[in-house]
Amino acid sequence: GKTFCDSLGENEGPEELKTLKPGRLVVVRGAANVDPRQKNGWSNSAGNWAQKRSLDVIVSSFDILSETDKVDAAMEGHRRNLGVYPLVFKGQRVLSNSAATKERVKVRSPPPNASSYGPSLTLALFDSQLQGSATDVVFVDTEDKLESMSKTFSDLQSLSTEAHDDILDFVIGIDCEWRPTGMYSDDFDGNSVALLQISVPALRTIFLVDTYALLRPGLSQSDAMDRTEALLSEAITAIFQATTIIKTGFHVPTDFRRLAASFPHVTAFREVNAVVELSTLARKVHPATSRNSIGSLQRLTRLVLGFDVSKVQQCSDWQKRPLTRAQSEYAALDCALPPRLLGEMAEGAGRAKMEAILPQLLSSWRFVIMDSDCQEAITVLKAKRVVGSNFAVSQSWLTNKPKPAVPAMPTERGGPYIDKSGIARIASHMVKIHATSDGSGSLWDNNVGEVIGKSKGKCVEMLASHSLRNDIRLEYNPRSGFVPFQDGIVLFVNAPNPNQSRRSPYPNEWLDNGRVLTWYLRDKDWGGGKSKTAQLLGFGGPTGSKKPSAVLFVRSANGEFVCCGRCFASVPVLGGLP
Repeated sequence: GKTFCDSLGENEGPEELKTLKPGRLVVVRGAANVDPRQKNGWSNSAGNWAQKRSLDVIVSSFDILSETDKVDAAMEGHRRNLGVYPLVFKGQRVLSNSAATKERVKVRSPPPNASSYGPSLTLALFDSQLQGSATDVVFVDTEDKLESMSKTFSDLQSLSTEAHDDILDFVIGIDCEWRPTGMYSDDFDGNSVALLQISVPALRTIFLVDTYALLRPGLSQSDAMDRTEALLSEAITAIFQATTIIKTGFHVPTDFRRLAASFPHVTAFREVNAVVELSTLARKVHPATSRNSIGSLQRLTRLVLGFDVSKVQQCSDWQKRPLTRAQSEYAALDCALPPRLLGEMAEGAGRAKMEAILPQLLSSWRFVIMDSDCQEAITVLKAKRVVGSNFAVSQSWLTNKPKPAVPAMPTERGGPYIDKSGIARIASHMVKIHATSDGSGSLWDNNVGEVIGKSKGKCVEMLASHSLRNDIRLEYNPRSGFVPFQDGIVLFVNAPNPNQSRRSPYPNEWLDNGRVLTWYLRDKDWGGGKSKTAQLLGFGGPTGSKKPSAVLFVRSANGEFVCCGRCFASVPVLGGLP
């Protein structure tokens, strides 16, 4: 209640709060204290509050109802307060204890359609003032409508390949809706995309594709599509794969990723070309504008078009059929606005600037979906959980550049894999540093005493160059003091600095005129002398087996590493104990 007490004053606020007791019936006006970006994790997210059937609210005003039958009257009196909580800028958050401030706190907010930012945008207003003609909204929920949409998209794709004057002649808006997490079910983020919206300004048409009715969610990538899904996939492929049709939206890669994770077996959702992210374009075109002013589709619309956009329907139940008229209008506007915003910003920036900017922003996206059983792949490829137990590896590149390789895991025995950047990598423990089986002719033999370079990468590349193809990069932990290989281990040591006043708790010290060096290993890496690291150092290996090599590189402070050649490890006896 701190915000409430600050607003009413240090005397009146606490007295009002005392009237709040468990079991009381109240009508509250306030802001939900949740983190929309989930910076503080699941514990402070909207889904967590919904699952707990509780809500943390920053209260600005409340009424205590004495009788149950007064609920309807109180709700009617507070109907304006129960709408969208008004946006408050930092300058407006300064509260005082003056009588004027107390009175202002008690004043109800205006109804949702009244906005201090300009008229609230409706589809009719969009048609009359922003587009100049009526928009045809088509709800696609049958095969007949799918076939009609498919023909439209195919014709649009063919037309876009013909010569035209403006790079923005063929732009479509994309948006997706799904049921909010935890609000209508107890599932943790298991809600698939329920509606795909596609706006085609050139045809004055908006398609609301009912993915909830047409597609089966949660299947694997290897599952076959049925007839309806194949029809939809063919229609979507015509525009998603086209590099001559720009797809735009606000945070639209998030929508593409959720589409792919919701329906992994639908091939059309796996790759999209010629994508322009509106938030990125806005920062390029309006570099002096604060990020807060362009941080959402609603705020960008206020800035560029001068209209307010209601978000009341955003958290409605998108899996309930039929959709309400308000839901349909909200969905149509959400995909109709991005192309209009793109065109307005392009006009303001000028043709020359846009022709310079757009090629740097046109991106392509690819999504590889895997389920939670693929734990090794999820870890190695840094996949992110998207829908239910489905994880996605996202790749992006400039549309006018070559495609990267598709991410792929190594075979069961190990070997190279393709990371999310399309780069082939192999773990260091799968690579040998000996040029021959008997250990002779190794590359470090000719480099003992030589300066190799400042980075550890230079050292390990020198050791493994004979084992690696030029197109494969070595994978290892660059922050570790050692790098394990299949037949040896490489140690990196910073020589003691005599000018350093602070002594390290695990100092590397030269003993016996430089013939002995102290080096420390953590308990978890040592494993009682039986770990893989310990074996690479020459401990605990099979009897009679060939001892692996330990190669030492040393540098002074932040200087360059010097190859010191092969060394041999032993555990010193300290106080009678090894």
